[in-house]
Amino acid sequence: MKRYGWKRRWFAAILFSTSLIQGCGRSDSTDSGAGGGRPIASQKPPIYEAENGTKPVESKPSKKRSSQPVQPASGSKPNRPAKSPSPKPVGVEDKGPEPEAFWSDGLKQGFVPQTWPAAPETMLVADPKGMESQSLESLEGKLRLSLRSEGAGDRRNVGGFRVKARKARGAMIDFELDPVESRDVQFVSVLVTDKSGRRIGRYRSKLPKPKQRAAPLRVVRDFHFDKASPEFLVTSEDADLEETYWVEVLFQVTPDSEATVGLRQLAILPPPRPEVRTIDADAFLQATSLPTRSSQQECINTRQELLVRHGGNYRDWHASLQPARQEILLQLETARGPLVSPEGHAFVDFDRLSHPPSEAWPGPQLKALTALDTELSRRGISLWIVPVPSVEQVFADQFISIPPEDGRVDVYRESLFQTLLRQNLKVLDVWENFRAAALQGKSTPGEVAAKRSIFFPGDTRSLTPLGISVVAQQIAEAVVSLDLSPDVKKLGVIDVEFEVPAKWSDNDPHGLWEDYYVSEQVLDATGEPLSSSDPSATLLLVEASELTRVTRSSLSGAGLAEHVTLFNGLLVESLISGDPFPATLAELIDAQADRLEGKQACVLVFPESLLYQNGRVDQPLWKSLRTQLSP
Repeated sequence: MKRYGWKRRWFAAILFSTSLIQGCGRSDSTDSGAGGGRPIASQKPPIYEAENGTKPVESKPSKKRSSQPVQPASGSKPNRPAKSPSPKPVGVEDKGPEPEAFWSDGLKQGFVPQTWPAAPETMLVADPKGMESQSLESLEGKLRLSLRSEGAGDRRNVGGFRVKARKARGAMIDFELDPVESRDVQFVSVLVTDKSGRRIGRYRSKLPKPKQRAAPLRVVRDFHFDKASPEFLVTSEDADLEETYWVEVLFQVTPDSEATVGLRQLAILPPPRPEVRTIDADAFLQATSLPTRSSQQECINTRQELLVRHGGNYRDWHASLQPARQEILLQLETARGPLVSPEGHAFVDFDRLSHPPSEAWPGPQLKALTALDTELSRRGISLWIVPVPSVEQVFADQFISIPPEDGRVDVYRESLFQTLLRQNLKVLDVWENFRAAALQGKSTPGEVAAKRSIFFPGDTRSLTPLGISVVAQQIAEAVVSLDLSPDVKKLGVIDVEFEVPAKWSDNDPHGLWEDYYVSEQVLDATGEPLSSSDPSATLLLVEASELTRVTRSSLSGAGLAEHVTLFNGLLVESLISGDPFPATLAELIDAQADRLEGKQACVLVFPESLLYQNGRVDQPLWKSLRTQLSP
């Protein structure tokens, strides 16, 4: 045995050297040549899949990198452009600056802290993978995320939470792991998804196992989406994230385990502030630059000519449109829901077209408005009335196979306006301007249909930003006739996107309701949203809350009053009527709560249906207003 010992050692060394040479030259792909091939190492399954089942980007198998840079083969396209090495995000290593320093730097860069909701369980991802249970609860100013994973059958075992972050460019999260269970949390991932839940970006960071029982804080900071590679990277370049809707923070834990994560803070990097456009005195409307306003008698004559073209009698005109109304009613019964126009207008209430002209009108509404006009005139204040029609009254002809040439289907409102004018009330009819704005939107290339609407889809009363702008311009042009000097010298305007709550889309089964709309936000000289609560304003605007509630409650500086100022430079004080409109008018003339001091004009904006004989507001309210105004 000793005689051949050196030969055995020599032969073993040769075999070991040969295995090293083969290992260094092994290809990652399967070799089909002589000697057989080695299959590719199986990749790990993705840690999370989108809710709609789209295939996410799978993480690549780890490889030991060579000290020499790898050059791509000639003519081949590299997987991603070469770039200088990026610093590892905090959380990959325990060393480095404290999380508080990173957090402070992030806030200076524009990250906006997010407020935890009152019901944190609403933040949980709807489709966790391999989780037996997950929960979120508030605890001493932070959230506690509890995860219980299933057995080894599912290797992903991912749960977490998400926040709505439209067009977010980055995210910071400050979290701590439970000291006892910290070894069970393997990865933290930050995903971005679009509105349908399709993943459009991901960052995944492996958490180091703490050497001590106390787990250090982790801060995931400044993640940007790189369109060339669908994963989050630490980069200084901004990326196009127009589709981003949700930011999800997910934790992967070991199978058959429990883990607890303390979520201390979360901050989102919003899109850049839009460019501010400056509006100065030269851009404000002036009486000399506008067409001469028709006199009261000219307005009466115009409507009389319209009536003559339709037979000369309001009742006969109404009767001639009975087949058109029957066609609309049949469509509503067949659809068993609202009809929707190409612009996204939802036709809901047929009753608004069924009123025949009434000989009993004028009623208490007209008498109350006439008395109010007399009282304001005594104080030197001009009164304008702006009844806003519903979507059915404006766009009913779009649901008729052979529509009237002029598009007028509601004859009741035609007789109503003629009566108001004959009582010498200054009335603004926005009907034609609504139709013109919608028609102009049709010719805009690439415009989303719902963004051309005057009213929000599913809601036939609330005006969109476009509808608000149309009404504001008509009011501004009318008030310019007073020949008042602008109260402001310069304004700023930016286009701001605001969210529309989904609860206001209950009447829209066709899915045309948009979650985000763009509105012009008016800024004052300091760059802050313009206020409409200045009692020294020249104009007083009394508006029914239901008309502008969506935009006004979602975005300051974007209401009807601010847009009037944007057009003519006159400050407007807004009085919102949440109660029945006549009750607000009664308060308006109350001597103990006088808001008319120093006013030059008062504008009433309310739903046109409040003027109907069988309108939604009780008639005694109008009667009591007239009684209060009577000398």
